Parts: sequence; structure tokens; C-alpha cells
Amino acid sequence: MSFSSITYALVNYVECHLEDMNLKKMAESFGFSEIYLRELFYKNVNIPIMQYYKRRRMIASAFELLHSDKTILMIALESGFSNPESYTRAFKKIFGMTPSRFRIERPLMVRKQLEAGVFGLESGGVGFKQY
Repeated sequence: MSFSSITYALVNYVECHLEDMNLKKMAESFGFSEIYLRELFYKNVNIPIMQYYKRRRMIASAFELLHSDKTILMIALESGFSNPESYTRAFKKIFGMTPSRFRIERPLMVRKQLEAGVFGLESGGVGFKQY
């Protein structure tokens, strides 16, 4: 699969806005409707944009678990969850273990090339679930 320059820009936008992603603002920034933006992203990345965003946000939170002293509650709140229970459920769905167990077991997080010039973190752990 070869990303077009616009798809590269869309992925880059998401990667740069993991903390404050807003689809409406993103569409306005690119001069597209939200519907067209969703279709374009899905057509080129094969995953809905908001699912991609949520997955990347969870992976970023996993990185925080491994490389910071922040509490799980703080990481959950910074990741957009209103409480640690909903964060734990979402985390377990993706990584196959709770955030506290993840922090203890410290599975490998690797830099993965998503496409030429586009990199992201992925879990090298056995329990990681692909979308």
C-alpha cells in the first residue's frame, strides 16, 4: 500500500494531535467535509479514523506506563477516560492485560514503520490485538 501525500498528512495530523484530536477541526484544517475525511482515511489506511486515533492513544498511554512514574489514574485521565475502570477495560481489550500488569511485565514496545516516513509505537507483546 502506498500512501498519498494527503493520507500521509492525515496520519501525521492524528499523530500530532493524540491529546486533543477533533475530527471537525481536522476536516476544517484540510478543507474537507467530515464524511469525505472519514472515507478518504478508511480507503487509504483500512481502519476508521477514530478507531485509529483511539488505538494510537492507547499505545501512547502504554508507553507512558512503561516510561513514566505517573499513576494509572493520571494516565487514564490524560488519555481521555473519565475513570480508571473504563481505561482498564479498553486497555485490556487491546493489550490482553490490565495496565498494572502491563507495567509490571514491561512487554516490548517497538517503533514500527507504518508507511514510508510514518512511524508509530506498537507493542511487541504476545497479547497485543490487531484491529
